Amino acid sequence: MISRSQKNVIFTEAQHQVQACGGIILVHYSGLDVLALTDFRVKLREVQAQFKVIKNRVFKKALEAENFEEYASLLQFFKGPVGVVFLGEDLGAGVKAVAQFADDHEKLVVQTGFFDQSLVSPQDIKLIADLPAMDVLRAQILSTIVGVHRQVLGVLSAVSRDLVGVLAAIEKTKK
Repeated sequence: MISRSQKNVIFTEAQHQVQACGGIILVHYSGLDVLALTDFRVKLREVQAQFKVIKNRVFKKALEAENFEEYASLLQFFKGPVGVVFLGEDLGAGVKAVAQFADDHEKLVVQTGFFDQSLVSPQDIKLIADLPAMDVLRAQILSTIVGVHRQVLGVLSAVSRDLVGVLAAIEKTKK
């Protein structure tokens, strides 16, 4: 049994983690053994995310507090063994890690996510996980921007290149 002072510590820690994280994913983890959960935690730690098992009642109380009204939509999902994944700054990497682990372990079921003050369905989490990495997206955007400039430069230089070609052809005919 957890004492009231321990619950207060967990309560305060949960509120601090909710404020510090980039997003939250709630998962059902029943049926996973300790080895699988440890592996899950290690994979999440690699992408600056964290998996916590917190008593539902304590976590619900933390989210019902005064400064956490935007998290009220999460309260309906705290039934049964619910684990909380606190995502770091790179949401995409954390979501990919959770989705990959859920694909590999059918006993880990993604319930919902909470990003940018809105609830995210498990299907949307899967879609986010299928997106390319942030570096790849940046490279694609950059190549699109640079590609337009290269095309404009090609069109503008074609006029002078063609003029030089015409002058060279005229010079050859006069010799």
